[in-house]
Amino acid sequence: MACNPMSVQSYQRQHGVALLLCLFFMMLFSAIAILISQQTQKEIELTQAYEQKLKAKLISHSLLHRIVYALNSGSEIRDANDEIIEITLNGDWLNYSQEIQFRIINASSLLSLDGLEGDVINDLLTSFNSNEDRRRSTRIVDTLIDWQDRDNEKRPFGKEWSNLDSDAYRPRNEAVQSYGELAFIEGMTAPILKFIKEWVLLYRPVQFTPNKTVPALANRLPELKVDIASNTVQDYVVIDIKVSSEEQSYRSRYLIGLWYNSQHSLNIVDYVR
Repeated sequence: MACNPMSVQSYQRQHGVALLLCLFFMMLFSAIAILISQQTQKEIELTQAYEQKLKAKLISHSLLHRIVYALNSGSEIRDANDEIIEITLNGDWLNYSQEIQFRIINASSLLSLDGLEGDVINDLLTSFNSNEDRRRSTRIVDTLIDWQDRDNEKRPFGKEWSNLDSDAYRPRNEAVQSYGELAFIEGMTAPILKFIKEWVLLYRPVQFTPNKTVPALANRLPELKVDIASNTVQDYVVIDIKVSSEEQSYRSRYLIGLWYNSQHSLNIVDYVR
């Protein structure tokens, strides 16, 4: 029985069209599945990134409060071996690293320096009359600038200071007329912060007027206003905290206001992300 060539060709043509349609739908479904998978993966990554950022933010904020507590109490700040300063922080840091940069803005004190061999470094906290108040209030500065070894002639920056006696703690009349900036301490840690004492001096005296924007902060914090009460020392600490993991990093900038009043309290006045 002879085959009809037209029927064979028609069958082959229909079969070929069916195969093409099958391949087309297979590719279409595969592409849709890939898109769905990619979208799902993207949503997962976004969710994970959000969670990571949230964790980093919580770590950053927690770290800030721990630093404030350490500075306020003084109990967790110590000069370990004349090489590093440690602030012990307890907690789960989620395998993040923290990069901390402290900056003290002396809005109400004059650091009288001549290079690194000046004869006076004016105490930031000279508003108090009693020795006990002075000792309690100067704990931060004493620890960081290492005045506790004066008897052994160990001096800040490894230099000899000719007048680090009781006169250095006396208030200076021009303290409220000038402004100095001393930037220091940078390190990466977790969970114990170890700061190498390689001091970077960025002292730039400028005229300071109460209720005016501090010039050195104008670019970073243009809205910052500074008020000085008659018997209160107010300083500012800008803390940059960079919390990073292998995937990403998160940076926060906190501005802490330091009111050395009768309660020796430190207060967070503002922070900038």
